[in-house]
Amino acid sequence: MRELYWVYVYAIELWKMILIMRGILGVEPVQKRQAAVFQIPAVLGVIVCYRLGLPVNRVIILFIIVSAWIYFKKFFLPIFTWLGISIMDFLIGLFIIFFAQMDFQTAYASNYFADIEEVFSFILVLTVITIRKRFQVKKIQYTYSDVALGAMVLIGVIACIGPFLSEGFQNWTSFGKRLEILLGFLLMLIGISTIIFRICKVRQKQEQFEQQMLWNERLLNEQKKYYELLLQKEEMTKKIRHDMKSQLGCLGRFLEKEEYGQAKEYLGELIGGIQRLNILVSTGNDVVDIVVNDIVQGEKMHLNWKGKIPSKLNMTNAEICILFSNLLKNAAEAVRDVEDKTVNVTIKIQGHHLLLEESNQTIKPVIIEEGRLQTTKHDKEKHGIGSRNVREIVEKYNGSVSYHCEAQRFQVNIILLDAI
Repeated sequence: MRELYWVYVYAIELWKMILIMRGILGVEPVQKRQAAVFQIPAVLGVIVCYRLGLPVNRVIILFIIVSAWIYFKKFFLPIFTWLGISIMDFLIGLFIIFFAQMDFQTAYASNYFADIEEVFSFILVLTVITIRKRFQVKKIQYTYSDVALGAMVLIGVIACIGPFLSEGFQNWTSFGKRLEILLGFLLMLIGISTIIFRICKVRQKQEQFEQQMLWNERLLNEQKKYYELLLQKEEMTKKIRHDMKSQLGCLGRFLEKEEYGQAKEYLGELIGGIQRLNILVSTGNDVVDIVVNDIVQGEKMHLNWKGKIPSKLNMTNAEICILFSNLLKNAAEAVRDVEDKTVNVTIKIQGHHLLLEESNQTIKPVIIEEGRLQTTKHDKEKHGIGSRNVREIVEKYNGSVSYHCEAQRFQVNIILLDAI
């Protein structure tokens, strides 16, 4: 009957591994039939090993890993999963020993304790699977390094607390136990430090992705406005072209009657309508045109633009949009409360480098600390983001940005290296 107990242990551990890999890790089986057929020689192997006095625990571990490899066609993942199951069972055992106030060695020498441990382990696995299905969690994205790091930390924890639990707090002063505790501590330190580093790296990538999504959304909105302006221009062109013949005829009749005053007034109206077709500022770059003309039409400002931007830049459209949008929107906000609403923008090209200079009058306080523009608004978390975005874009292209404010005149100079 004793050999049947080891068969039971093999079956329980194998089922826990299958449940974890399918129900928690989301790994689907590949070879179901071959795995089922393999269970017969595996069970016979466990029985034979027990009768021959071989180390049954090691044989069971080997058969579990081989069974999982046949079932899932994966090698390292079943090993890591089995290691995680072992650590989980050990921690559950420690939990039972602590609350039941049992002796460590006596507990692990009892088969009943092992059965209770297995019951709690099964309940925990089924609970996690139920929660995963309840909240419709999709397949967990993991790598072998993630599993290895988790196993490293848990092994370190066990190595640190194992000597205290097995030998008490008085008999763990031997060199071997001290070395075990030291190695466990180092494993924990390395594992936790690596996990924290990876979490920070993932968070950084997530923030960059979210920022890129915001940029793309803003760029799409700017493009939509730009095309709306083009449609308005096209409608006005069609209207003037349609009415041009009758308008010229009306102007000719004013001249025939020598009503020069009315002719001059009517001609002024015609010229004004034609000028409205040319309100778009031409910068040389389509994306910059989108941003500039949208802001100019939406704000009460006079833009004095000098220079041309190449149509092709070594920057993404989102970066171009964010850069010029922040510069001009900050300038438009600054000139709202001043008499001189002129915003001067000068573009210069030196080889592959692009130089931008923007200046405007302002009466609002400007704080520049260590070359960085600081927001003066109360909610600093929600404001000041624009200047940070500009600096990040400039630094990405190994450029520089500087701010100056003197005699209520604000100026920003940007150098973008190898932007062309």
